[in-house]
Amino acid sequence: MSEHCAISVIERVDAVFEERDWPWARTHAGEIAHVWDQARRTRPEMFDGEVLLATATHGAGEGLALRFFPVRFSAFFAFKQAGFPDETVLNVFAMAALRCGDGRFLLGEMGAHTANPGQVYFPSGTPDRSDVTPELTVDLAGSVLRELAEETGLKPPSDALAGHWHMLRKTGQIALMRPIGLPDDSAEVLARVRRTLAAQQEPEFVAVSALSPQAASADPRLPGFMRAYMTWCAERN
Repeated sequence: MSEHCAISVIERVDAVFEERDWPWARTHAGEIAHVWDQARRTRPEMFDGEVLLATATHGAGEGLALRFFPVRFSAFFAFKQAGFPDETVLNVFAMAALRCGDGRFLLGEMGAHTANPGQVYFPSGTPDRSDVTPELTVDLAGSVLRELAEETGLKPPSDALAGHWHMLRKTGQIALMRPIGLPDDSAEVLARVRRTLAAQQEPEFVAVSALSPQAASADPRLPGFMRAYMTWCAERN
């Protein structure tokens, strides 16, 4: 079943970085450690690195303003498992909504060593410090291209990227879809991506596919917000 998401088109995302404490993580340290220990028993490859969560200062009109701060992945993981109980904090992530010349979207199935094994997503990732610029902004557009290159080997030209975002808002999360259009047929794109995956030692994606919005909206391997987005795209065609 797809989830209820508020979906809108926005022209601008302004994101800044700040070093600050997260009270929720500090006061729930014991619970975080327990959740992380349980998760690591079945997925020992999961790494407790650093990611960025955010607060939204405003999101009305044409733009979205965000303030990101660093947390351990274990804290983020426990926060998500608990259903995002701190209502002031958001998991904001950018995704490459790459569509081939025949209208099909590129999708990847997450590997067993990832936090979402078996689920199917666009190339994406939770922002981290590598997305922070010297000016202390968070480059979400750059994050999209970095994740796309790392996970698929694809490096689309700048004119393939839309100048806007599709924003999906749901409890505790904002997904920012960056539309990318390639003229190539999906079979050709898939062949290129599969060659890249075959050369990687431990790829994020264990398989890739190309689906129409209608087919993807009914695929149970996609999380609910992804199916909601595909339904929205199908209705706009």
